[in-house]
Amino acid sequence: MRKINNVEEHYELAIYYAKKHIYDLYDQYQELDSKLDTAIYYLADGMAEKYSKKDAYRRAYQLVHHDDWLDHLPSEYMSDDEIDDRDNRRYQRNIGDDIANGDYHDLMLYELSRVKEIKGPTRQKMTRDGYLILKNEGKELH
Repeated sequence: MRKINNVEEHYELAIYYAKKHIYDLYDQYQELDSKLDTAIYYLADGMAEKYSKKDAYRRAYQLVHHDDWLDHLPSEYMSDDEIDDRDNRRYQRNIGDDIANGDYHDLMLYELSRVKEIKGPTRQKMTRDGYLILKNEGKELH
C-alpha cells in the first residue's frame, strides 16, 4: 500500500472503501432475499393441501414479513383494493423531497455530490482535538 500524506486523499480512499463495502452488502442482501423467496415458495407449497394457492401464499408472506407483508406480496395474490393501497403507499413514500425520503445510500450519494460541487481549491487544517477543517474561499466546510 502506498503512503498517503494528504488528508483529503485518505478521506477519498475511505469513502471509496465504504462504497465498495455497501455494494458488497447489497449483493449479499440480494442473495439472501432470493433465498427467502425460495423459502416462502416452499412454505406456501406445504400449505397447499390445506389452503388454496392464493391463501397459502398470503399466509406464507404474513408469517415471514409480518406487518409489511402486503408490500412484499406479489400482485397476483392480492385483491384490486390491496394493489391500489400498496401503490398509494409506494407513491406517498416517493413524492416530495428526495433526501427526506431517501435511504442511507441516497444520502451518501447526495453528500458526495455536494463535496464535488464545493470542493474547489481547499486548504486543510487539523485542530488540536483532531478535527479536520477544510477552508474553501473563506468558508469552513465540516
